[in-house]
Amino acid sequence: DVKLLAGDISRKAIKVARQNARKFDVVDRVKFFCCDLFPPYGKGGWKGFFGQGDSHSFGADLIMANLPYIPTSTLKELKIYGREPKIALDGGPDGLDVIKRFMTLVPSYLAPGGRILMEIEENQGMAALSLAYDQFSEAHIHLHQDLAGRDRILDIQLFP
Repeated sequence: DVKLLAGDISRKAIKVARQNARKFDVVDRVKFFCCDLFPPYGKGGWKGFFGQGDSHSFGADLIMANLPYIPTSTLKELKIYGREPKIALDGGPDGLDVIKRFMTLVPSYLAPGGRILMEIEENQGMAALSLAYDQFSEAHIHLHQDLAGRDRILDIQLFP
């Protein structure tokens, strides 16, 4: 019964995601949007997909994000530099530019009791926690480490 909205700023990424959805026979449960952070809110986007009239009293139960989080100054040091589009990697001077914008917008899209899971750069743990606490005073907020013990996932669970 899961319905998914999948968004990316890259049309090429959306094309690959659609191909994968067809391959795994889930295309009828996923609506794809080429967008900057979130799909449009109106009937052709967010509301239309969930079939929820015109009220803002609903939202997603789970929002997962893998945003650009690499600081601009370290991009050229990465093995994937030049193989991945810069727009998919470059998070600005401190790597948090897109994450900061996301944090201001995400409350409008999240249901009461909803959850956010977001990949972060290993050195952004404390800064990401601070951004999360600034935006969500009523939430369980936690950092999860990868197998090497580095902060990699920011987990925000809203209280219902």
